[in-house]
Amino acid sequence: MTREWWLDEHAPTFTWDLWYGCNYRCSYCWWEMENLWEELALNHRLLAPEDWAAAWTRVRERHGEARIDVLGGEPLAYTRAGEVFEALSKLHRLVITTNLSPEPEKLDLLASCLSPERVHFSASFHPEFTTIDAFVRKLSLLRARGFRPAVLFVTWPPLLPRLAEYRGVFQDDGYPF
Repeated sequence: MTREWWLDEHAPTFTWDLWYGCNYRCSYCWWEMENLWEELALNHRLLAPEDWAAAWTRVRERHGEARIDVLGGEPLAYTRAGEVFEALSKLHRLVITTNLSPEPEKLDLLASCLSPERVHFSASFHPEFTTIDAFVRKLSLLRARGFRPAVLFVTWPPLLPRLAEYRGVFQDDGYPF
């Protein structure tokens, strides 16, 4: 088995908080502690996909192809996220950390526009907002499109009693956890 490209060092690497919007309100999220989401929303940079592409084109011209770790909030909830990722993945490799909250049809449409050789999904499982079965179905949808998503899990103390169960389900299905 060959090593996944997203596990290899890829210089330069950028971590990009695409925006500060999230559709989940997790009880363990630090932005929830003081109801900071509204304050953070004042700092949103809602740019058109072509404007983001122009900015990241300048990065490529200066530094070459990079790996961009895209975070948020929730990146897939960004306005025109699919267009942003499609344009950027032609310039750089992307690792998108997402809660996979879009409806399956929207997720499939996004995946159909992206290349597994250029984009990786790190899927963050939040049992407060989805079932493990629904989440695995979305992972399977990505896998059917050629992606090899990995699963992230917040080890918040009330969720720890089921950690071994969750890990077992994902690993038994072949998803790195």
